[in-house]
Amino acid sequence: MSNVERGNRQGDPLRIKTKSLAVHVLRLVDALNARDVATQVIVRQLVRSATSVGANYRAATRARSSKEMYAKLAIVEEEADEVMYWIELMQESRKANSDTLRQINNLAHEVVAMVVASKKTLSGRMAQEPGTKSRRRGRSTFDARHSPFPDSESGSLQ
Repeated sequence: MSNVERGNRQGDPLRIKTKSLAVHVLRLVDALNARDVATQVIVRQLVRSATSVGANYRAATRARSSKEMYAKLAIVEEEADEVMYWIELMQESRKANSDTLRQINNLAHEVVAMVVASKKTLSGRMAQEPGTKSRRRGRSTFDARHSPFPDSESGSLQ
């Protein structure tokens, strides 16, 4: 499937959830009476991170390579986790209705779980792609047959 096809899938569950997360946050913010400075700061950060989740997921679906898609999905995961942080702060400081906050937090958790699963699947695919370097550290990829040294296998330079 091409990047354009991936980016235009209207039925993509993760695309739907990321947009829903942003919409729920925007509705919450509209309903709040954010007059105190603390709430204004939290609301600003919450809106920024919640809208970033969907925007970065859309960018991930239009990535030019698997590596680029993986990097963008990592941003989606970070931003969704940040949404959970701001929601937790709002819950603990009792800045909004706890049912609404719980609903948004659950949605953010679902997005994180789906992104983590997508990253694992993508990582497996990347490992099978030709020309992709191994992600494992500590393992040498040295192949003596392609060494510039005549007698590489024995370790001597002759």
